[in-house]
Amino acid sequence: MPGYALYASPILHSGQTLRASLGTDRTNKFPVLCRLFVRTYGPGDAATLNSGPAVSIDAGAEADLTWRDPDSGGEPIFAVGLEVTSAGGDASGTVYLDYLTWDGAPHLTLGRPSGAGELWRRAWVDAVDQFEGRWPEPYRIVQNEGTGLISQGTRDWTDYRVSAPVTIRLAKSGGLGARVGGLRRYYVLLLDEAGTARLVKARDLMTVLGVAPFAVERDRPYELALEVKGNRIIGSIDGVIYFDVQDEDRPLPAGGVALIVEDGCLSSDAVRDEPLR
Repeated sequence: MPGYALYASPILHSGQTLRASLGTDRTNKFPVLCRLFVRTYGPGDAATLNSGPAVSIDAGAEADLTWRDPDSGGEPIFAVGLEVTSAGGDASGTVYLDYLTWDGAPHLTLGRPSGAGELWRRAWVDAVDQFEGRWPEPYRIVQNEGTGLISQGTRDWTDYRVSAPVTIRLAKSGGLGARVGGLRRYYVLLLDEAGTARLVKARDLMTVLGVAPFAVERDRPYELALEVKGNRIIGSIDGVIYFDVQDEDRPLPAGGVALIVEDGCLSSDAVRDEPLR
């Protein structure tokens, strides 16, 4: 009998800016070299190390480290830290860490990383009936009844653009979500079997922010994109803007991204996210 599963996504993602503030003890004999690093689940779910540039700090001095972790290609980050080495022969000494933090929307590609492995899929919060890894595309999700989604991201994600090539296999509706904060808290650009595209806000209740005629062909990928900046939401399909609205009624301030499907099956290749300046 299986035990309880943990549904959670990383709180740190590629493209966010890491920041640390350090100081060294004045009794250190040599400068120290310090660098930020992250560890990801790489090929075969093995731990992979990615390190930032080294900064030399003299004895009794302080320094601020800033590093933007490059796109890991969908490999989830599971650890962050600080590497310290001596610039001289004596490795003893003291380094004081004031803080280590990160901020900003990510700049990353959420796809199937190279090499075998399963943990990249587990980085998504799975709230659908089926989400398996046996299909050629990284994402094929099924919700037999009602609305289901897979999501990833945190409240640090505020103003950004998310895009993905979404294919409606056989579903009442499906699409791409932004500022996702739960199963009933998100913006979503939907394509439906009724021949319309809709921009919808879920905040407990569903609010339709826009509707446009759009004849959906099954098994054809559509490049969906959502831009969220402040209370402005822009939704486009294949590079054409269909919706540009201001949400004045309790807008959703932040949240992650999602693939969302209602009564059926949806598939997609990599989901891309980038911050808006």
